[in-house]
Amino acid sequence: MELWIIQIIPIVIAAISITLFGRYSYTPDRRGYKTLTSALTNFWAVIIGMSVSTMPRAPSLRSLFLAWVCFSVAFSTVFQAYITSFLIDSGYITPIRHMDELFTSGIKLAYPQSYDYIFKNGEESVALKVHSNRVNCSSILICLNWASHQKNVSILLSDIVADIDYARGEYFGENSE
Repeated sequence: MELWIIQIIPIVIAAISITLFGRYSYTPDRRGYKTLTSALTNFWAVIIGMSVSTMPRAPSLRSLFLAWVCFSVAFSTVFQAYITSFLIDSGYITPIRHMDELFTSGIKLAYPQSYDYIFKNGEESVALKVHSNRVNCSSILICLNWASHQKNVSILLSDIVADIDYARGEYFGENSE
């Protein structure tokens, strides 16, 4: 709503000012920009990229019209960028930062059997939650394959392994996804 209001206010201000210039300037332009409706339609035509009915001939009207064209180009660029970023889903999913987020997300935790030692020395309640939410995969490569292609699991990795594999490009597919 605010975006439309911000767009309508400059249209009205510009149409009123060009109508006043058109009425009180002594040039042959007075027919095309004499009424508010003709000024509004010409300004709206500039916004949507159409040609105007009559081009202004007086220098004062031309300068106002040029300012409006520059404003319209800038505004439409910002508007299109906003709409594009609003309508297109980036596909980015925020990473899970701690175990509580993992448990509430409903995503299963995949890690090889050799990583079980991590949870044996911890709290029993956390270990029970992890084991109930765990998917067994025979190797880390299978876990990575599930996460990258099926996107249905979260992987337990040490930071150094994750950094090394990321630097080698292990987590990117053929099309850099």
